[in-house]
Amino acid sequence: MVIKASGLGVEYSVTAFRKIALTMLWVFMVVYVAGAMFYIHQARRDIIRELEAAATLAQNLEAPARLPAPVVAGLRHLRPVADGHAGGQAGVPVWFSRIIGRGVPVMELNGWRLDPADEIGEIWENFVLISLAYVMGMALCFLALFLMLSRGMRPLQALSEAMSAVADGSLGSRLSGQGVKELDALAARFNDMAVALERERQTVSRLMTELLRLQDRERERIARVLHDDLGQYLTGIR
Repeated sequence: MVIKASGLGVEYSVTAFRKIALTMLWVFMVVYVAGAMFYIHQARRDIIRELEAAATLAQNLEAPARLPAPVVAGLRHLRPVADGHAGGQAGVPVWFSRIIGRGVPVMELNGWRLDPADEIGEIWENFVLISLAYVMGMALCFLALFLMLSRGMRPLQALSEAMSAVADGSLGSRLSGQGVKELDALAARFNDMAVALERERQTVSRLMTELLRLQDRERERIARVLHDDLGQYLTGIR
């Protein structure tokens, strides 16, 4: 079945897909933003708990200068104050570090500075993985929506073509079963309508034929009456 690009069915399917896609995109964005806010809030709480544990460890440790360098370098969330302000974790955007670090206390204990850079790096990696999984799921949802909507619009396209054929005078057009109860009911109603219209056309055609026959018989009768009466009148006049 060939569908014209300017047909009613194609235009309707494109419009329906655009409207549903925009609505779904808006819902996905709202859910993503809400989930990101919850994730960041939970991440701050995790960082604070980690720093509290690191603060307890810093109070029980000796000063960094008294410990071997490999031990100092292997500690998480603890950096010597003498090293200056620690930079951000490699690969973590500055804006993300600022958002995560907002509200996280910065403390120095016993020559140690609490540094959440390692924890922020892990949070950023998890955030990127979750975002990628969310985008992939969203893309699959849009693909499924497109396939389902394209399949669902086929019966409407067939109905549009059948109605166009009936409007052009082809009353023999019929719709086949679609495998869906509601669509099958619609196809049955259309077929009943087409059958009724075809019967009406046959009735009108038969009535027109009878009318033409009556007109011909009436013309013959009038001609015969005129011929006979006129001949009698002429004979009487003579």
